[in-house]
Amino acid sequence: MLHTLHRLFGLTTGIPQPCAEPQAHPDLYHSNVIVDDKFKNLALTDWQGTCIVPWELVEFPLFLSTVSRAMDAAFNNDQNGQPKPADARLRWKERAEYVQMVKAAETAMNKDAALSRTLGTTDVQGLAHAIKVYTEPGKLSFYDKSWTCSGRASCVSRN
Repeated sequence: MLHTLHRLFGLTTGIPQPCAEPQAHPDLYHSNVIVDDKFKNLALTDWQGTCIVPWELVEFPLFLSTVSRAMDAAFNNDQNGQPKPADARLRWKERAEYVQMVKAAETAMNKDAALSRTLGTTDVQGLAHAIKVYTEPGKLSFYDKSWTCSGRASCVSRN
């Protein structure tokens, strides 16, 4: 994925050598992209936490992240399964446009469609999102704790 970003954005430094499996950069925000005075991308920064992952765990860049439809509350969607809030509908539209942009880049660079296929497959993205939210500290890991209670008024965590 980062090799694709290197090609798409014309980065000249700060990109590790490409490998067969995708590299996941957990903090790919605009503040970690260094540009020159003509907005040419020069480098990516903040590489701690970057790792090689299976394709099934590749997600959209953070600026396009959202709750997967499988994990979202049903009342947030209309009868056709589309998000009710306008900002959520826009985010899903932007994600679809991003997949098309990646497909075009893969074709232009004569590459396989692994990234666009991964990003465009709802089930794969649902899995990637679920793994992310259950492994990062936060609300889900707090509410995911299992409790057992004795007959008395005391409870102990099984975690």
